[in-house]
Amino acid sequence: MGKVEKIGGRNLKIDTSFPFIKESYILKQGDYEQGTILQLEEVTGKLEKLSGDGSPHSILSEDYSNETAEIKAVVYLTGCFNNGDLVYPEGKSLADFKEKLREKTIFVR
Repeated sequence: MGKVEKIGGRNLKIDTSFPFIKESYILKQGDYEQGTILQLEEVTGKLEKLSGDGSPHSILSEDYSNETAEIKAVVYLTGCFNNGDLVYPEGKSLADFKEKLREKTIFVR
């Protein structure tokens, strides 16, 4: 296993030998925790928290709070992540999204 990189209060990234591709996207208004799994709203092209039946798009790189306006946030499009530090929709777990995450080249251990 590769080096563990500490980001914020979480050990989000693991196996740093695997490429982590980052990009900025607009987040819909709300409070977001680092490690939140996000989905892309097709109509607006903005990211929001993954719903229970949604399709994963990316992983949020840090905490964001944007109650008054939409903001650009840095997300991971690919990488290998620590399961214990990801934020899933309420009542859901890795088992519910593992294959969909793999399709996006997002691996979770």
